[in-house]
Amino acid sequence: MSLKINGGYFEMKNFLTLTTILSLTTLLSLPLSVISSESVSYRLYGLDNSNQSQIFMIEPTNNFVVKPLNQKNSNHNLNSLALSPTGKLYAISSNNPKNTDSKGQLYQVDTKSGLLSEVCQIAHNDEVSAIAFHRDGSLWAWIKGQKLVKVDKINPNEKTCTITTQLPTNYNIKDISWNKEGTRIYAAHTTNNVAKTDIWACDYHPTENQLKPSTCMTVCTIDEPVEAIEMLPNGQLMFSLHKSENWSLHALDIDTCQVGISVGVNTIQADGSSYNQIESVVFDLK
Repeated sequence: MSLKINGGYFEMKNFLTLTTILSLTTLLSLPLSVISSESVSYRLYGLDNSNQSQIFMIEPTNNFVVKPLNQKNSNHNLNSLALSPTGKLYAISSNNPKNTDSKGQLYQVDTKSGLLSEVCQIAHNDEVSAIAFHRDGSLWAWIKGQKLVKVDKINPNEKTCTITTQLPTNYNIKDISWNKEGTRIYAAHTTNNVAKTDIWACDYHPTENQLKPSTCMTVCTIDEPVEAIEMLPNGQLMFSLHKSENWSLHALDIDTCQVGISVGVNTIQADGSSYNQIESVVFDLK
């Protein structure tokens, strides 16, 4: 399989051979020593919606084996994952007639058991398509087809939160991610019935606590439907595609719009099922 970026094709490697493991350490900017380390300091978390919502994780210290974090649960239809600066994992729900979730329900995810604990409802009548934490600990969310919001306050006792609109726009955003400096937010923007994705970005001034709409622009175009993005420690943007039969991770250089590396990841589980509708991927450096 090949991937087309700005008109050029890039070949993808396949599955977890030794070459693939080494490629993943390169993609994630990990030292090679992490492969044999006894301490789990790095993890990838992913969210699959092939049938029911399934959160999974990949541990570099375990040869990048993919394993489920929670049991598939028909009561939840999750849209996106986000990791706080302190390493806490969160998920946001989408409404679905087959489950009991409400739109925009924020959960904290127990990274050992996979259990979900209600935090608050970010949007009461609208779907939240993506969430991401800023380095200052604030949570940002994209309310589908409407606006980018910042969660200003969470009341854990009452399970309520307050939000402020940062950018009103009707863009169809699949995922969002902050750069490590906290000065720019990136988004994967798709158009209905068009199999391409604009990587869109806006500057943010932390000292002014303000997003700058005049700086918002498309920085790269990927001629494939991107579903998940995550900023890597080396400043490259990791992404994966929508409903990809063989799940792969790609590292995009934002400055050149070139893919430095693409790696296939085997997600086949013991029961023969696999993850092929991955909605979100986050990288834990802790």
